[in-house]
Amino acid sequence: MCGIFGYVTKKRAVGGPRALGAALRALRHRGPDDEASIELTSGDSRCGLAHTRLAIIDLSPAGRQPMSTADGRFTLVYNGEVYNHPELRKQLEALGVSFRGTSDTEVLLEAFARWGEAAIPRFRGMFALGIWDADRRSLLLARDHMGIKPLYFTAGPDGLAFASEVRALVAAGFAEPRPSRRAIASYLATGSVAEPDTIFEGVSPLPPGTILEYTDAGPRLSPYWELPLETAPPADRASAIEDVRATLADAIRLRLVADVPLGVFLSGGMDSTVIASFAARASSRPLNTFTVTFDEEAYSEERHAAEVARRIGSEHHQVRLSGGETMKSLPAAIDALDQPSVDGFNTYFVSKAARAAGLKVALSGLGGDEVFAGYASFSRFGPLLAAGRAGRRMMPLFDRAARALGKPFGALPQRGRKLLDALRAGGSPEKTYGVMRSMFDLGQISALLSPELAHEAASLPLNVPERLEPLVERGAMDPENAYSALEISNYLRNTLLRDTDVMSMSHALEVRVPLVDHVLVERVIRLPGDMKVGGGLNKPLLAAAAGDLPESVLRRPKMGFCLPFAEWMKGPLRGWAEEALLGEATRRLGFLNADAVARLWRAFLEGDRRVSASRVFCLITLAAYFGSHEALF
Repeated sequence: MCGIFGYVTKKRAVGGPRALGAALRALRHRGPDDEASIELTSGDSRCGLAHTRLAIIDLSPAGRQPMSTADGRFTLVYNGEVYNHPELRKQLEALGVSFRGTSDTEVLLEAFARWGEAAIPRFRGMFALGIWDADRRSLLLARDHMGIKPLYFTAGPDGLAFASEVRALVAAGFAEPRPSRRAIASYLATGSVAEPDTIFEGVSPLPPGTILEYTDAGPRLSPYWELPLETAPPADRASAIEDVRATLADAIRLRLVADVPLGVFLSGGMDSTVIASFAARASSRPLNTFTVTFDEEAYSEERHAAEVARRIGSEHHQVRLSGGETMKSLPAAIDALDQPSVDGFNTYFVSKAARAAGLKVALSGLGGDEVFAGYASFSRFGPLLAAGRAGRRMMPLFDRAARALGKPFGALPQRGRKLLDALRAGGSPEKTYGVMRSMFDLGQISALLSPELAHEAASLPLNVPERLEPLVERGAMDPENAYSALEISNYLRNTLLRDTDVMSMSHALEVRVPLVDHVLVERVIRLPGDMKVGGGLNKPLLAAAAGDLPESVLRRPKMGFCLPFAEWMKGPLRGWAEEALLGEATRRLGFLNADAVARLWRAFLEGDRRVSASRVFCLITLAAYFGSHEALF
């Protein structure tokens, strides 16, 4: 796990030691164990590569990057872990390749030297990489199938640059420190900046499962993997469950390999319990497990996590978090964000505790809800689509009702507004999902933003897998699987994975996510939706595949792993929240309607149930992000 940066250019005034040094400083938190950079020339092309290292596999200098092949043709910088590298190593050795060390980095490099782009789909894990080919004077970028590891690039007449974090591109002088208007609107719509945008104009994320090759002819993008969409009922339900169980066990086992101490984030919910249980059976020594607990009983999972820890015999660590302690750490947590996000703060605090306990690797249950249909929304999606289609003739009535609502934060509660907007979507999976996942609706965004920015919200894109809508229309894809595909392509990709990466790496901790293993996802998303919802259990397919789970895990109501910000913002965090929302720094931003924000804050403090804590915290985080990163802008 590391931070990577690089560029290719023909311009003498671009790049060089100063840019490489600035990128290393910006990415140092991601890899405190080592750092190095190099500039290579081929003809009139110059390629600079920089790497900060968090050593996990092969801690010796043999794993140092940038890494070149013996003949000097290929040079690699790489962030992530490829878990099937022992298998790939054996295949390459059979072809006559010899290795200097035991790192997965060297396997990736030699695999590319031998197989070219065809090597990329063979990698099972999480990765973002850049490879310079001196012979062809080309730079190749690739990102893992699911988008677990981030990779950003900017391309123009001066060449191309890439990095693990967008701020490294700004620090190195390859991106203008200019906030994107559409990204701000996107953040208010969903609570994070959605791809294909980033918070900086001119900087783009490389899509998951995609290769970018940059040559003298410019950039060429080519996908090497796509999320399967067609539902394929199994011949035998029991064998399908057994196949999921075997793939799940394999995904977890592969992620236990490390040359450094490793642990598991354990909340006591189903996802983390399954991972901890499988990991405990596959491990030769007791696991370290970590959970965050709170004084507020309604939010704390202390008892459930402790029960699971006793059951599997782990060395359990509890991190007690109070509002006062959070207040002290929130500025650092906001500063850790590469882009604004309303999520990820729980990962920041549990990662901090795990690193303080000496761990460098932790397994997380992230992705279980999106892959195995863990939200109530999965059951609601189909009926909402059907109601929207049935009510298409009533669209004028729905539109009149929407206009009658009047003010953006008017009389109808947020759930009622969402239901009406979902019906107005007319049965479109894309539009219905957009409503269900919205933080603020279009009218509210227009009220909160300055007039010149408000119109951006109307044109915001969703990441919709190709062919999804017609497949749902003709019944070739279950609504549950359509919702899962949309969750994976949007919320998981834009919020959960990105926040987990940046918040854990701010503490130089590698977080592995076995439930987002692309082989497992391929198996699960093809199975019929009725295997994943219903039967009185949350995530019945995961429960069946896991086998022997305690009743307390199987039967307890679903509880999200979140911090009690609603209580804290009216208590120990109130001063910080008011300064972020109403202070001079926020007014200087210029894009928020200060009067509308102030009215919303007062309504929240007065207990107005139409103003949820999550929406208020969304605004606070946006303002605090720009305040914390003011030097960048």
